[in-house]
Amino acid sequence: MVLSDYAKLRILSLHWRGYKISSIVEYLVLEDSIIVSKQSVRLFLKRYGERGTIARKEGSGLPPKLSPAALEVIDTAMREDDELTATQLQSKLAAKEIYVSLTTILRNRQQLGWVYRGSAYCQLIRNENKQKRLEWARANLHETFDNVIWSDESSIQLDTHRRFCCRKEGEKPRPKPRPKHPIKVHVWAGISKKGPTGICIFEGVMDAPLYCEILQRTLLPFLEKKFSEPNSHHFVQDNDPKHTSRHAQKFYEEQ
Repeated sequence: MVLSDYAKLRILSLHWRGYKISSIVEYLVLEDSIIVSKQSVRLFLKRYGERGTIARKEGSGLPPKLSPAALEVIDTAMREDDELTATQLQSKLAAKEIYVSLTTILRNRQQLGWVYRGSAYCQLIRNENKQKRLEWARANLHETFDNVIWSDESSIQLDTHRRFCCRKEGEKPRPKPRPKHPIKVHVWAGISKKGPTGICIFEGVMDAPLYCEILQRTLLPFLEKKFSEPNSHHFVQDNDPKHTSRHAQKFYEEQ
């Protein structure tokens, strides 16, 4: 089995940290999606001990099917779009008159250090808000936030499963039940350097009256306990319409 330079470096890192060969094999599968046998790991460590380098012995093995230029095409394409499939990469190579099989592409992509795993998601921020956030961060660069209470609400959907799972070869995949209308609950809470506020879990749609009721039940007791002095705190929330409504503004003034 041919190991990529990335896989070799990962093996050495785990080996130097005291991992046994069987543990290295398990770790590579779970954390890097690299499938390698115990024999390959043992043989690589032996050769590294003899030669002191991860480079292949000159003239050993079959010549590579892809040139450095072709590998650069694959690596550049993956950096531009990390969701490209082997078929799409094959088309890009063919456009440069490089014709290879899908198996060769998959093998070389892995040797370049690209591993297949579930997508990592992040919050989408509009360009205009990016600038506003940057300006806010610069204006508060030296702020300690000792008296700030951050607040937000979030929704949690029950009965969910991960996008990817494992199954044993030769066995049928285990179907995951997915309700047509999954149960969803909403959570509101705040946090500061002096600790968290109470947590409120609720169902349905939050409107201004419900929001003020939540603040009455969770935020005010926290303020009385942690920020008893008048005007000794700064409450931060986003610009959700129910936060800036007349009903909410009246609540702020009265409290």
